[in-house]
Amino acid sequence: MPTLDDAIQYVRMGNKERGRQILEEILETDENNEEVWLWLSAVVDSDEDREICLENVLALDPDNSLARRGLEAVQARNFNSNQMLGELLEQEEAGVESTFTDDFVTADDEQGDELALPSTMAKTKAKPRAKAKKGGGLPINPRLLILAALVLFVVVALAAVAAYSMFSGGGDTTIVPEDNPPAQPEQPVQPEQEVVPEATDTPAPTLAPTDTPTPTATRLQLPTPVPTREPTPTATRVVSPTPVR
Repeated sequence: MPTLDDAIQYVRMGNKERGRQILEEILETDENNEEVWLWLSAVVDSDEDREICLENVLALDPDNSLARRGLEAVQARNFNSNQMLGELLEQEEAGVESTFTDDFVTADDEQGDELALPSTMAKTKAKPRAKAKKGGGLPINPRLLILAALVLFVVVALAAVAAYSMFSGGGDTTIVPEDNPPAQPEQPVQPEQEVVPEATDTPAPTLAPTDTPTPTATRLQLPTPVPTREPTPTATRVVSPTPVR
């Protein structure tokens, strides 16, 4: 749901219509908010609406001087909405500054810092401090206790580390936890070299030893020539010529 700050922001940017819508939405759930009625009186259009808004402000806060002056101006028919907006913006800025100052002083007092405060603020803080002295001393700041505990913890931790380093490095023996056996020095790991097989002649399969007959030189023999037969003379037949008829 939009807030009064959202409406004021729209009014600052010159969008009075959107600012008026937000203010009216807020009044639907919180009609007793005098600040909303006061801002609404500066963005409505008619004097009748302005008069209603300002009368509601005075009904909630009769001592509101800005609403009283605005109502008198409306009744005199010389109301200036821009002047009302200017005064509201100045009042808003002053309220933001005062709120910031109050928050700063409250936080400073809670921390217990011994800072010099203005006289108007010192008067309001004088009585509580006097009561604290009667109670037995200055109030203890919890943050200082936490800080002191942290510092003490760091100092103890550093002392423990220093003692451990002194005992572990000063003697010949090394303190080893009971659960873990003493670690053996690790041998340097040689990088594995890839073995490249050398090319070798494949040996012929060896047969079982047997009595092998000694080979003897075989003499080549020529084939036996076949005796040539002399041809037998045959009688040649004489053919007589055929007589011509």
